[in-house]
Amino acid sequence: KIENLEEYYECKALWLSDNNIPRIENLSHMANLRCLFIQSNAITRIEGLARLQNLQTLNLSNNLLTRISNLAHLPKLHTLQLGRNQMTDVKDIAHLIHCKSLSVLDLSHNRLRDPLILSVFEALPKIRVLYLHGNPAPQRIADVWGSYRKMVLARLPGLTFLDERPVHKNEMRFSVAWLEGGMAAESEERVRIMEERAQEEHDNHIHL
Repeated sequence: KIENLEEYYECKALWLSDNNIPRIENLSHMANLRCLFIQSNAITRIEGLARLQNLQTLNLSNNLLTRISNLAHLPKLHTLQLGRNQMTDVKDIAHLIHCKSLSVLDLSHNRLRDPLILSVFEALPKIRVLYLHGNPAPQRIADVWGSYRKMVLARLPGLTFLDERPVHKNEMRFSVAWLEGGMAAESEERVRIMEERAQEEHDNHIHL
């Protein structure tokens, strides 16, 4: 149980991991809290955060969560870690569409399987880093559209990191072209990039 923290009202970062905590409570006095690390506990519901208006980072990985809720009132939340929980369906993560400030989202090693989860991420204008590995969804997306990584990058063009790999500018161009026109369009984009690179090298040589 979270208790006896009243005197820490100016606390900006709080570590409560690995304590078998079943519930988020008794934190409302910590209005200055920026980072809350409460991973590896026994939490089943996201709650008790309503007054933490300055919260920027929340780590709830490795808990017992089946649905995301009660985060829409956190206007500064930019990093949300929810890996190794028990979410399975689009409705379990649908609340994320209200979290417009999110830029880093970890949903790895849940049970998410529906390719339609991509529509939720498309509603996050600032999303830059996304972790989905360890779910059935990436394979399902590949089965439906032919390529998991290309589909995600094409639909989330602001990403700079997907799963365990950074996103390079040319890879994003390939992916967008692929979505718009298939392998033929991707091949054309690759040729275009090679031509641009050759022209750039030529121009640099001239100015030496």
